Parts: sequence; structure tokens; C-alpha cells
Amino acid sequence: MRVAASTLVIGALLVASMIAIAEDDALSEPDVASLLARHVEARGGAERWAAVETMTLTGTWEAFSTPGPFTTHRSASGGWRFNHTLFGQPATLAYDGETAWILGVALGVPGPTRLDDAWRRNLLDDAPILTPLLAGPSESTSIESLGRSDVDGSDAWALRVVRDGFPEETWYLDAETYLEVKRESMTFDVFSGAIEIPMETFYGDFREVEGLVLPFHEERHFGTRYHVTDVESVVVNGELPPAVFDAPPPPPPTEPDADVGGTDDA
Repeated sequence: MRVAASTLVIGALLVASMIAIAEDDALSEPDVASLLARHVEARGGAERWAAVETMTLTGTWEAFSTPGPFTTHRSASGGWRFNHTLFGQPATLAYDGETAWILGVALGVPGPTRLDDAWRRNLLDDAPILTPLLAGPSESTSIESLGRSDVDGSDAWALRVVRDGFPEETWYLDAETYLEVKRESMTFDVFSGAIEIPMETFYGDFREVEGLVLPFHEERHFGTRYHVTDVESVVVNGELPPAVFDAPPPPPPTEPDADVGGTDDA
């Protein structure tokens, strides 16, 4: 009986120890590699994302309280093109992997215009198929954990991302799903006096498309303005000619009107 009692006590201690360890693991803070691995898995897995060569999204984009249709093309080679409407006029922002350009009367450029300022950085930020968290750390990107945080009353993990050529930013992952819920960054706003201002981006309505998990709803808040994107369809690895990212040739110069009337003969 003493042996049996001792065995029961030892067994109880082992169970209690295992419970304590499990509770400590639940409360412990995962490292960056673990957080990123869980995030990538929640978004469909590294293998599926590595196989994406092109992606086209269509839906509704709202700015200045006016919604309109949009189409976004992305390629693994770095190409990006955003066709949308602004103030009822067609507009395009694009990047061909080297040159960023814009086109649109509402943007103040009726002909294709090359971008060489901070606005260009906005385009380079939106261009990649992979977000910084999906791409992970590299020689040009560092990611560190800032610990637990609160996003609108929900528990989240905060990650600081520092990339060459971009301002520092903070991403927040839902503590249960490991999907991104918020991003704090900087944006160049040409309509607010061509200045850089803080921007908050919120993500939601995650859906699966061919094994990939993407946010179908995105809100960007900056200053007193906001952009809202609602995706309606996603095409993965559809045919997308590289020329779709090239800037169209500028319009030919307007020739001066010919003189009206004859000339005097000497």
C-alpha cells in the first residue's frame, strides 16, 4: 500500500509538473521565427506562396468617400499596376520593376509621368506579392518582436519591421489566428500637401483562394483621410503579359497652328 501510495503521489506530481509546463508554454512569448512561421502557415504556407507568379485582384476601392472599381496586377518579377477611378476619372499607378509611373487627369498628369520622389516609395511598398512578414527577414529586412499588444480590445503580437529604403513600421498579428490585423507605417500623401504622414492599415474578411489566405477587406487611415478596399475576385497565376506594367508612350507634342493668311511676295 505504501508503494502504491508513493506511486500515486509521484504520478500526481508528474501530472502537476506537466500542467505547469504547459501553462508556462502558453504564457511564454514565442520568438520571431515562431511567430512568422505560424503567420505564414495561417496564410496558406510557404510552399503555396512561393509558387505564385502573378496575382490579379478586382473589386471596389473607395477614396474621398467615393467608391469605384479597381484592378490590381502583381507579378513575382516586381511588376505592379493599380487601375482605379478618382473623382470619376480613370487613373493608374504602376511599377514595371524599375520605373514607377502614374497617369490620370485627377492625379494632375494627363500623360504618363515618371515618379522619382517619395510617392514612388508608396508604389514600391505596394508592389510585391509577398508582404514583409511573408517574405521574412533578409539582408535588407530585419524583424523583431515587441511582445504582446492590444488592438481594439483583442490580444495581438506586435512585430517591428525595418526595411532598407522604407520607414520603420509595426505589424500586429492576432494572438489566436496569427493573421495580420493592423499595420502602422508612413505614407506620402500628395493631396495633403505632398507630405509624409503616419498611416494605420486594418485587415479583415480573410478568405481562401487556391490554398492561399488573403484579406478581402482593407482600410487605410491617414490624417483625416482613408482608403477602403473590398476585393471581389482573385486570380492566381493567370496570364499576365509583362507589357501590362510598362508606361504607355507620351502623347506626341502638339504642333503650333499654321499661320492663317498668305505671305507677301517681294
